[in-house]
Amino acid sequence: ISVTPTSPDAYEPDDDAAHATPIATDGQLQQHSICPGGDIDYMSFAAQAGRDYVIETHHVNDQPADTYLYLYGTNGTTLLEEDDDSGSDWFCSKIEWTCPTGGTYYAAVEHYSTTGVCNYAVNVTSFDTISGNVTDGTNPMENVGIWVVDVNKAFDTADGIATTDASGNYVCTVPAGTYTVTAHLANHTATPPSHEVTIPGGGPADFVLANTGPPAGDGVETCWAVLVGISDYVGSMNDLSFCDDDAIEFGQALAAGGNWQDTNIEV
Repeated sequence: ISVTPTSPDAYEPDDDAAHATPIATDGQLQQHSICPGGDIDYMSFAAQAGRDYVIETHHVNDQPADTYLYLYGTNGTTLLEEDDDSGSDWFCSKIEWTCPTGGTYYAAVEHYSTTGVCNYAVNVTSFDTISGNVTDGTNPMENVGIWVVDVNKAFDTADGIATTDASGNYVCTVPAGTYTVTAHLANHTATPPSHEVTIPGGGPADFVLANTGPPAGDGVETCWAVLVGISDYVGSMNDLSFCDDDAIEFGQALAAGGNWQDTNIEV
C-alpha cells in the first residue's frame, strides 16, 4: 500500500477569493491539498450566462478525501450553493449549477473535519448543447437516433444520446470537447455520414436521411428484445439499484441505433 503524505500545495496561499487559483472549465483535474487542518482552498473560473457547470472533487491515488465544497458569486462572498458528499468518489463533493449571469465565480474546498487533512483533485466542467435538424430532403423526420461520441475515445461509447422530435429537431447536452455526431434510423442512410462538432459553440449538425428499404431476406423476421435488468456484481444480492441504469442505457442504445423507437421501449 502506498500512502502519499499530505503537505501544503503549490497554490498556497489561496485561502480567500482575493488569492483564488484560476481553474479552467474544460474538466481537467487540478490537484490540491487541505493542509494544515482548517485550511481552505479557493478557485476562480469564468462562467457564461445560461451554461451548465459541474464542480467536483475527487480522490488522489485512491486515497480518501472527505471534502466540503462551496460555490460563491462574482463578489467572492455571496454563497450560491454548497455540498458535502454528492461526488462520484466516496465523501467527495459535487455541485451542478446553471450560470445566471456571465462573470468570474469562486469555488472553495475545505475538509469536512476542522482538523482533517487530505490530498484531493478538483475540476470544473462546462456543458453546452449540440443541436440540429433531420429531414428526408423535404419533410422533418421524427424519432431518429442521434449518437454523440468524443473523438478521443478508443470505443464508440456514447457521451450523449438524443432523439428527433416531430419537427426533426434534436438537442444533446455534453461537456466541452470535440465530438463525432451521427444519425441513425433503421433502413436509412445519412448525408453527411457524420459531423465533427466542437463544444462550446459548434454546430448545428444537420442530416438528410434516405430510405434504403428493408434488407433483402428469406422471410425470416428479425426481432429485438429489451434487457430489463443486469447484475453488475456477481454473487451480490444487494445490487438491484444498478439494474435500472443498465436497462435504460441499453434501451437508449437501441433507440439511437434506429433499432427500436422510443415509444416501444418501456423501462
